[in-house]
Amino acid sequence: MKKKLHIDSKIFFPNPYVVMLEHNSYEDVEPWHFQKLTRKVYRLIKGTWGYCKPEPEYKFPEKDEKKSPTLPLLSGKFIPIHNMDSVYRSYWVFKDEIDALQFRLMIGEKSDHVYMWPKRYFTIHEVIETDEP
Repeated sequence: MKKKLHIDSKIFFPNPYVVMLEHNSYEDVEPWHFQKLTRKVYRLIKGTWGYCKPEPEYKFPEKDEKKSPTLPLLSGKFIPIHNMDSVYRSYWVFKDEIDALQFRLMIGEKSDHVYMWPKRYFTIHEVIETDEP
């Protein structure tokens, strides 16, 4: 088995399992805390996986059923940013679904499986199976 590290790389394996991790506090995105998380994942996952560092993203407000219904957005209109909250999110990519599910169990309820993700570059830990002992 051989390991390679790809820094600032696009996902290069087919059908990746991508998990979005929403960081609840600013402490979660501090470099030392995020490094601690990546070290835990490095020890836990034996296959190919990767991550991108947390970045702020806008989150749409929850729909309140008590308020009056709103019209759908018309073309040429925009959503004012002051109506949205900003959260820090990181994306984790796994080659094998079992590794991803193990990661989600480790993290808890802060993660979601996503089928579309923003165009970001990942740090990928690639594991290459070889015949060498």
